[in-house]
Parts: sequence; structure tokens; C-alpha cells
Amino acid sequence: DAAALVALQVVRAFSSLRDYFRLAKACLERIDPYLGNNAGLVDRLADWEEIWEIGNTYLMDGALRRALSQSVARIGELKDSSCAFEEMCEDCDAELFLVLPRL
Repeated sequence: DAAALVALQVVRAFSSLRDYFRLAKACLERIDPYLGNNAGLVDRLADWEEIWEIGNTYLMDGALRRALSQSVARIGELKDSSCAFEEMCEDCDAELFLVLPRL
């Protein structure tokens, strides 16, 4: 289910941030007081923010969550039944973006 995959990504991003804090706890003297200079922290926060916003948009609204799951399921069915559609998806063919709204 697409919604479960998005939720899993949110959890993984948060876990990565927690792992960073656990590691940083052991070497606080090496942490720059200006937190923006800590590349590992910045990267993890940016990843978490990005996936959090996606999760907030598509998981918290029941109608959008169902639409996401149904759309991904339909695309999967089409990929299984049409080699041409599967190739368009794999190649990110421009024609794919003309076909998707018609699904």
C-alpha cells in the first residue's frame, strides 16, 4: 500500500535523525554551536522535513490517502498489463505525463 510506504519513509527519516542525536551525544565538543554548520544534522533535518510534508499532505487527509493508494495501485496494474506503459514509467518518458491524467 502506497500510504504505508510513505508512513514508513516518515518513520525512517525520523529514526535517522534520532540516530544522529545518539551519535552526537558522545562527541558534543565537536558539534558546531551554529547548527547549520553541522552537515549531518542539516541533511537529516532536511530529509525529515521533506518527507514529513509529504506525509502530512497525503496521510492526514483520508480522501488524499485513499486517492494516493488507488492511483499507485492502478499504475501498478497498468505496468503489469502493458509493456509500453512500463517502459514509459521506467524511462520517465514525456508521454507518460500526458497519459497519467487520463487514468
